[in-house]
Amino acid sequence: TENSIKFTGAGLEFRINGENWTTDSVFLNLEPASEYEFYVRVAETKTSVASYEWYGTIWTANATPEVGEGFRIDFETETVWPEDYYEVRLVDSSVWVASPINIEPGNEIEVRRVNIFASDTAPPSQAIKNTIPDRPGVPTIKTEYVSGSTIVVSAVDGAYYSQDNLNWTESRVFSNLENETQYTIYAKIVGTSSSFESSVASIAVQTVASGVD
Repeated sequence: TENSIKFTGAGLEFRINGENWTTDSVFLNLEPASEYEFYVRVAETKTSVASYEWYGTIWTANATPEVGEGFRIDFETETVWPEDYYEVRLVDSSVWVASPINIEPGNEIEVRRVNIFASDTAPPSQAIKNTIPDRPGVPTIKTEYVSGSTIVVSAVDGAYYSQDNLNWTESRVFSNLENETQYTIYAKIVGTSSSFESSVASIAVQTVASGVD
């Protein structure tokens, strides 16, 4: 792990970084992403001396990130961008990446820390789940005014409006319409630097006969 190394094997002795020999196979309170020298030998018994020691090196894992660490959310493009020395993946994916991924609001991602230097061989950190914020609620719109050529819908904070669900405007007034014709007016809360765009609300409104207010 990031703070411990555990060896396995019966009848063995261990030591790391020149410390005393011990039959305890677990070494605690180590530093994350650090290389340790370790030695292993068959322990002395009543009938045999200790064997020659075997030497090697081993790395502790990278430090586990905190929730919210190691990535940023681009709410406008609905992507997650991992920061340097971190990798991300969707919880239902087996592929870790150090590049942006598309996300769905309300879903979960996993984040882990990886090596700073390519020459380091420390294992990646434990993965930490992060829940992506949900979209804001769908705006509620009502008809405020209808004439033969104009439709005005109710104001909603942060909303944009559309007559075709393609071209959006802050204006909630729709003019130069045909008499006695049904229109669909759309509204959504636009995305910001800290929140996603909402789902789209719609309302069907019919203009009245010419000259009727």
